[in-house]
Amino acid sequence: MKLREWQAKAFPLWWAKKRGIVKVVTGGGKTVFAIHCLAKYLEENKDHSIFIVVPSIALLDQWYEGLQKDFNEKNIALNGGGEHLKHLSRINISTIDSVKNIIEQFDASKTLLIVDECHKIGTEKRGEVLTNNWHATLGLSATPERDYDDNFYIIIRKILG
Repeated sequence: MKLREWQAKAFPLWWAKKRGIVKVVTGGGKTVFAIHCLAKYLEENKDHSIFIVVPSIALLDQWYEGLQKDFNEKNIALNGGGEHLKHLSRINISTIDSVKNIIEQFDASKTLLIVDECHKIGTEKRGEVLTNNWHATLGLSATPERDYDDNFYIIIRKILG
């Protein structure tokens, strides 16, 4: 997978701490960047897992299809939109509103948490369900800030770094 210039520059910055939020315009390659990050993460951490949280069923499907195509991963568990995760796979995708049903199954110390459209988790109710001591985190957003909403920034920063 060929990375764009910004992705090639951003990867070592993320990898150094395995924490952060990527702010890039819609269509700018956030998902490709995240797939690159998770591929490298799984190469280095063979017994770890990936937990991708999305705000909608459409993104759940998009991630599933993208991972099957670009990452050639077949063992992916889905949760949300009529799918119910029965046991964890190496890669797990859930809608934010379905996370509470499965969050306890994860060993956070062995999990990379990826939150797509992370600006949508910036409420206490949604944010608190993801608060954990994750081994690594990556937030993706075109708009991770909100004017006059410090609580939003505090919640996202606490979870994703």
